[in-house]
Amino acid sequence: MTLSFIVVQSALLSIMETPDLSPSSEVFQPTPEQLRRDKTLRRFNSRYVFFPIAVAAILAFSIVLTMVLYVLVADTTEYLVTLSAIADSIIILMVFSSLVLIGLFLIIVGAVYFQARKQGIAPLRQTQRFLWRLDLLTIRIQRSVSDFVPKLANPFINIHARFAYWRVLVHKLKRLFSRG
Repeated sequence: MTLSFIVVQSALLSIMETPDLSPSSEVFQPTPEQLRRDKTLRRFNSRYVFFPIAVAAILAFSIVLTMVLYVLVADTTEYLVTLSAIADSIIILMVFSSLVLIGLFLIIVGAVYFQARKQGIAPLRQTQRFLWRLDLLTIRIQRSVSDFVPKLANPFINIHARFAYWRVLVHKLKRLFSRG
């Protein structure tokens, strides 16, 4: 028994040894191909990601600044009508873009569903099982809440009932012993 204990202990010690993770003296040098890819990625991001976001941000800031200036300078209703038109167009654009995104989401979901059906996968069955689990979870939470809430509320209800009883008693005693 002691021999097996020693073997297990030595095996555990060999597993628990930590490797040497000190930084090596070598500094990583990317290959020319990696440098070229990094330069291409930076150029792509600056042209097609950061620049359009910056233009949109400047445009949005200028629209908001124009609206604030119109509010501050508004002497006539003409400025207010223009301000209302700008605000309405912003709302319309936001609603339209969200409708387009929702439509694209539904198209993608439909395409994934039909592609999965072609491959013989039943995505609705998996979704149904997920919804069943979610339903069981909500039922468990509802039961635990319905068991816990009365335990929490009963002391407060009892205190309030006693307070109401004593308040009514004092009020009736005042009416009984006061002239009025």
